[in-house]
Amino acid sequence: MTEEQKHTIKKCCNSGWGYGTIAKETGLTKDTVVAFCRAKKEKGITCQSHNYTEEKLQEICAGLMGTEGFDGSGFKKQIKEIVALEDGSLACHFYEGKVKKWQRT
Repeated sequence: MTEEQKHTIKKCCNSGWGYGTIAKETGLTKDTVVAFCRAKKEKGITCQSHNYTEEKLQEICAGLMGTEGFDGSGFKKQIKEIVALEDGSLACHFYEGKVKKWQRT
């Protein structure tokens, strides 16, 4: 993930834990960075939350910010945090106080 995005999913509503990131090998050309609920890595804890690739998070954030493409500096200035909701949707909390929700389909 870019420095602007790193650790921006602050909370998983299923487990109450934060999200972390991991790079997964997907082929010869590049790794895919995936955001996941950290509870999934703990022994004895199960969490049904969804994982998100860096590309998907950028697409979602661009849509909620009203931009055509992802703008890292705009993201850092506008979005305070992202919360992963129980149904897999994301709630983006903006510094100005508004909350916009991306609905998982």
